Amino acid sequence: MKGLRILWPVLVLVGLPATAGADPIDDAIIYRQSAMEVMAWQLQPMADMARGETPYDAETFAERARHLEALAPLPWEGFIEGSYSREGTAASATIAAQPEDFRGKAEAFEQAVRALTQAAGDGSFDAARAALVDVARSCKACHDAYRE
Repeated sequence: MKGLRILWPVLVLVGLPATAGADPIDDAIIYRQSAMEVMAWQLQPMADMARGETPYDAETFAERARHLEALAPLPWEGFIEGSYSREGTAASATIAAQPEDFRGKAEAFEQAVRALTQAAGDGSFDAARAALVDVARSCKACHDAYRE
């Protein structure tokens, strides 16, 4: 049952193209936004713990970090040519102009998430919180550069 709980977000995302519209650009936008929303679902409880809004639970924090690590590579394939600066998305056309930098920021995010998973697995609240801050910084760096 636990394995299914971990995989359900991925299964939902895999099923999206079958239920999406005929426009591959719209499909890509829906896909990447859905992946980001699922990642936010994992991040929010960790952020609440890090800010002291909810009690720290090392097991839950580590589980959320593992889920996030599994999800982290997903949204990038949805950033396709023609899907920037379009209605319904905040993705900047700068992505197409600077693809290497964009990919570098995506890789930095994935690396920060792997470090978060490691820190969370060690059970130290201070280490987990510091790693979560690094993840948030990597999100912000990409959003600042590539989100309108």
